[in-house]
Amino acid sequence: MISTKLKEYLDNAGVTYTGHRHRPAYTTQEVAHTMHVPGREMVKSVILKADNQQLIMAVLSANDVANLDILREQLGCGVLRLASEMEFGDAFPTCRPGAMPPFGNIFNVPTYCDTTLSRNREIEFNAGTHEESIRIRFDDYRRLVNPNMSHFAQPYGKGLQRLAVVEGKTGIRVDITGQERALLLELIETAEQTAIESMAHADSRSFKNVLRKRLELLTSAKEKILNVGARAA
Repeated sequence: MISTKLKEYLDNAGVTYTGHRHRPAYTTQEVAHTMHVPGREMVKSVILKADNQQLIMAVLSANDVANLDILREQLGCGVLRLASEMEFGDAFPTCRPGAMPPFGNIFNVPTYCDTTLSRNREIEFNAGTHEESIRIRFDDYRRLVNPNMSHFAQPYGKGLQRLAVVEGKTGIRVDITGQERALLLELIETAEQTAIESMAHADSRSFKNVLRKRLELLTSAKEKILNVGARAA
C-alpha cells in the first residue's frame, strides 16, 4: 500500500500522479528494469547523516551515486556519511525501509535534489513500499518539495562513496572506533545481501553485470575496512 502520509500530501495538493504496482524489488535499478522505466527517470532517495546528527535526503537518478564531498561542502559539515536503516527507520513512518519516496519535506528531513533530474518531464519513485511506485511531473515534484537543487551525482562507474570528511592541511584523517567499524561492515553486508537477492531475480544480462560490479566494489570496501581494523589492533 502506498505510504498514507505521501498519498494524503499528494491528494491534498491536487496534483496528477499515477501509481504502479510491480513485483517486489529492493533497488531502484531493479524497479526501473521491472517497470521498463529509463534509469534516468527512476529516482532514489539516499539518506545521509551529518556530524551534527542531522539526517539529509539526497535525491538522484537510479543511474548515479552521490558525491558526498560535494554535498558535504554545500552543507558546511565536517563529516557526511550514509546513514544506516537503524538510524533513519523511525524518521519515515508509513514507509518500508529502503523504499522512502523523495519527499523529505513531509518527514522534516532536508532534501537535496540533483539538477540532472530536471531534464526529465516526469519521474518515477518508490511509493513507500517495495511493490509500488508513483509517476509524477518533475515540475510538480519540485514545486511540492522545494528541494535544494545542485549537481552532486556521478556515474556508478566512479564508485560508491560512503563517507566524506573535511580535508585539512596535512590530509584526511579518519579515526574509526570499533563500534563504527562494526556498523560499516554491517552496512556493507546488508548491501551485499540485497545485491545477491536482486541478481537471483534479474532476467537481464546487463542488469546482472551492474549488480556483479556492485558486489565487487562492496567486497573491496569490506577488505579495506578490515585492514583498517587490523592496523589499529
